[in-house]
Amino acid sequence: MMIQDEQVVIRRYTQSTLDWAYENRLNVEVGYDFREFDRAQRSLIGGYRENFNPAFDYRYNRLDWSNSVYLHFVEEDGQIVGQVAAKLLPEMDSLYDIYQSERFWFCNRRPEGEPIVQMLSDGSKNLRGLMSTGGSLWVAQHWRKSGLSRRLAMMARAFMMKNFPVVRHTTMVKQALFDAGMPSTYQHVHSDRSLRLTNFGYDMHTLWTERQEAIELFGAVEERQPVSIAA
Repeated sequence: MMIQDEQVVIRRYTQSTLDWAYENRLNVEVGYDFREFDRAQRSLIGGYRENFNPAFDYRYNRLDWSNSVYLHFVEEDGQIVGQVAAKLLPEMDSLYDIYQSERFWFCNRRPEGEPIVQMLSDGSKNLRGLMSTGGSLWVAQHWRKSGLSRRLAMMARAFMMKNFPVVRHTTMVKQALFDAGMPSTYQHVHSDRSLRLTNFGYDMHTLWTERQEAIELFGAVEERQPVSIAA
């Protein structure tokens, strides 16, 4: 598929999601200031800040318009009901090296302490080239099971593929979320049980979709998604 054709598909998918948000009385806000992103997370229902993903922490990573973005879906009263962030990954030999070096989470500065990564698989050694990743996805309780999680994940992917020549988009999920069917929810094609985060004691799966696969998914989802899911 030619680059201009890709852009048409991505634009149509994005517009269909914006239309869905409008029908459900939600505003979609795009941001690049991750200090503001941090402040917003502190106010989210349930104290989400306690589980903050360091991959999107401005204290350890350079995050701005040139390499990253975050999206908020916001109700008319100003309450954030959904969020997701995405960024370009540092260019190294492979995703395996990005994980092992811990630059996936701490690209500029690493906090003191023991290494947090124990590699479990060589599968990510085959993932090379410019890549993006999404994370810090959160949905308010009363919006869960509405399809908002999938829309957040795919909107972040669409933004990165529209604006950067990434060859694939990735994310990471805990073992429990993987077992609960997150690859399907996030519309990812491939998976690998990549590593254990020793500071938390749980295994993490890499989910990813190649660029061409993602473009095809954008087209397929745009064609079949209903106008409104949530009441």
